[in-house]
Amino acid sequence: MRRRDFLRTTCQACGALALIPAAATLESCSAAKGVALAARDGVLDVPLSALDASGRTTMKAKGVKDRLLLVRRDDGTYTALTLNCPHKNGPVSYKDGEGLKCGWHGSRFDLEGKVQNGPARQDLKRYTTEVKGDQLRILLT
Repeated sequence: MRRRDFLRTTCQACGALALIPAAATLESCSAAKGVALAARDGVLDVPLSALDASGRTTMKAKGVKDRLLLVRRDDGTYTALTLNCPHKNGPVSYKDGEGLKCGWHGSRFDLEGKVQNGPARQDLKRYTTEVKGDQLRILLT
C-alpha cells in the first residue's frame, strides 16, 4: 500500500470513529457487561446484574473522571476504588492473583485500596457505596 493511500484510509477511519456517540463508546469500554453508565448529581447507579460474577468489576462511566474497580466483599457490601495511583496519578490495574498495581512505578494496593508497597504513601480514593434494591449506588462526593 502506498503511503498516500494508507494516510487516506486511516483518516477516513478516524473520521468515522468520531461520529460514534459517546454512550456507545462508554458501553464498549465498560467491563460491566455492556451497560452504558452515567453519573448524575454526584451519584452513579450500577445494576447489580451488570457486575462480574467474580465479585470484581472494572468500569468507566460518563461523568466519572477515573476508571473504577468495584469489589464485592464476603458480607455482600461493596468497595468502589479509583484506578489512579495517588503517587503520580499513574494507571492502576487489577489482575486476578496479583491484586492492584500501578503501571508507572509499581505501587501495590489491597482490594480495600490500602497501600501495600510504595512509592505511593496514600491509599487509593474510595467512594461510599450502598445497595438499593437491584442497584449499587456509588456516592461520588
